[in-house]
Amino acid sequence: HSASRLADGKQLAIKITREPISTNGSVEVSSAQSVGASAELPAQVFWSEVKMLEAVQAESHPQIVTCLGFGMLPSPPHGYQGFIATELIPGIDMRRRLKGQSVSLDEVTKWSAQLAGALAHIHARSIVHRDVKLSNLMTTPAGDVMLIDFGLAYQIVDGQHDENRSMRVGCAGFMAPETYREQPCEVSADAFAFGQVLRRLLWRANPPARSVRTRAYFHALRWEILPTPSTYEDVHCAIYINPAWPGTHLRALRACSERRPERRPAMATLAKEFDECHAAAMKHGAANGKA
Repeated sequence: HSASRLADGKQLAIKITREPISTNGSVEVSSAQSVGASAELPAQVFWSEVKMLEAVQAESHPQIVTCLGFGMLPSPPHGYQGFIATELIPGIDMRRRLKGQSVSLDEVTKWSAQLAGALAHIHARSIVHRDVKLSNLMTTPAGDVMLIDFGLAYQIVDGQHDENRSMRVGCAGFMAPETYREQPCEVSADAFAFGQVLRRLLWRANPPARSVRTRAYFHALRWEILPTPSTYEDVHCAIYINPAWPGTHLRALRACSERRPERRPAMATLAKEFDECHAAAMKHGAANGKA
């Protein structure tokens, strides 16, 4: 089942492994939050998501999907099927939202503050999401954004390293250079992905006119010409920006797109800056409304 209804009328999203976990080491997982119908994943990805959701939800955050439980269902004769139950978030993912409707700079500021806050929350628990992208952000009817899908997340433990930390995982358009190189992940990888989300939001809200485009260079990936880590080189990808974009947004975009991870900002810092920017915009809008 992809969704069930709770007693209070709210809906529940459920991920279920369609094949017994113990049969061949892989499971097929379907999710009400997924863009596609299903994806075949290693069994450890299922358990990793359970572990990460438990760690994240030790203290809940309003912009992170709520995990309501998980468990195992008998699946004779081979083993068990696992399931993860989360709150079903009404709305659509950000990728579809940007295609279907206009976006204001105020919305970009609000969403950026909320996403930065959600990432700061998990980073404080040494968790790297590793798959921050438009399709893993749900937009609600109330106009908020929610971070979902912790299947690729990793929790950093001091003094401990395993091969999973250096896996090249995530989406090419949002992946940090060091992740592509299969170097150990840090929370700064999420900052890079945040910058790529921000760039797409800004472009949708206020695309630069051709006559006033300013060419800015950010270190980015070129997967079509860089198929293996051995051929990876730091390349400059030309990205057009709009000089009319707010200063807070431009500074964050440049800082998050830094090639060197240690130069990228902490998400807690960005959350505070975008919160202040959004509060100022709301105050300005209220003042204009009274006038």
